[in-house]
Amino acid sequence: MPIDEVVLNQARTLILNAGMADFIAVGIAPAFESGDLLVEIALIDPVVRDVSVPNFDKPDPNRPGIVRSASILSAIRDGLPLPPVTLFQRAGEARYELRDGFHRFHLCAALGYSHVAAVVTDWKPGEY
Repeated sequence: MPIDEVVLNQARTLILNAGMADFIAVGIAPAFESGDLLVEIALIDPVVRDVSVPNFDKPDPNRPGIVRSASILSAIRDGLPLPPVTLFQRAGEARYELRDGFHRFHLCAALGYSHVAAVVTDWKPGEY
């Protein structure tokens, strides 16, 4: 499933608002650390949020006053490492489902990165 263009355009707007219109994605992942698994963004199926949930910058009760997209873009601009996204890989398939890292995934895709650092799990929510 390709990335939803509406969500990607929202991410691009955040990038423009952060003053990063001229940012050039260098390399295959922002602040990639040795030991991180690199996964091609085109192989990741992002979650589709319910229409009642904002795609970006919903309030985070655990981090009041922090604007998640702005802090991620600032880290990328400054070359700081980001936590890897968490992916689920279905048995026997080459594609992945995004489990954690909605903001990081979409902002990296909108910036033009081809790969993202990831942790792959075989556990899917709802499975016990």
